[in-house]
Amino acid sequence: MGITQDKFLKKIMLELKNGLLLVEGKNDLAALEELGIAGNVILANGQNGQIVQKALSMLEKGQKLILLFDLDTEGERKTEFFKEKFFNEGMAVDTELRHKVRALFGIITMEELPTAYYRLMDELE
Repeated sequence: MGITQDKFLKKIMLELKNGLLLVEGKNDLAALEELGIAGNVILANGQNGQIVQKALSMLEKGQKLILLFDLDTEGERKTEFFKEKFFNEGMAVDTELRHKVRALFGIITMEELPTAYYRLMDELE
């Protein structure tokens, strides 16, 4: 634990706050809301075409579209599925931030994020 990890944490949290996030479900949304990240989150439930169109309409110029699915088999499937859907619309997506989150916090599901975040903050103090 040191300055490097502290800077990495701040960078990840800034990316989460500034990006347009696509998450799996309401528990992931609640976890992000607990961390003060709520305004730019889309749930990936419902019709896939509508999800893609909603993301395209919400995305602001210069904003990253971040696929923040769990790091399990279903999350990997959804990441690849939506990565292709957005690619077909001519959009690049960030699929790496979820791996950075896992590396920093040691979590598999995004709903674990608040607990892991607060634990890490305590360790860094």
